[in-house]
Amino acid sequence: MRWFFLLFAMTINSAASVFLKLGSKYAEANPLADGAGLVDKVFHFLNAWTIVAIVMFALNVLAYRKALDGFNLSIANPIMVSGGVVLVATAAWLIPALSERLCWWQVLGIGMIVAGIWLVVYTPARAVSTH
Repeated sequence: MRWFFLLFAMTINSAASVFLKLGSKYAEANPLADGAGLVDKVFHFLNAWTIVAIVMFALNVLAYRKALDGFNLSIANPIMVSGGVVLVATAAWLIPALSERLCWWQVLGIGMIVAGIWLVVYTPARAVSTH
């Protein structure tokens, strides 16, 4: 179950980053009229994409906190952060609304990140304690 919470936290955190970018693109594509008031500016900034991202970040915190019950921070954090880089880069490439590209050196870098995650996860058991 510990892996569930860590992978869920990593996935929801990555999805939240993507949703923030979609919120930014939405705001950019729908500019406010000149002379818009403060309330309009706040609602424009806090569009539906952004609100969903904020909720997802909150869920991430709860899931990550639960995951830390079963992992050393020195293992959980690198998996969370570097795995998130892989997920976000892949999502940004796959989602047409973001229209981001991956160059060969970025793919190579993602491969190196995955290798690094493997090295962190598969450290010999005698070298790792749970607390």
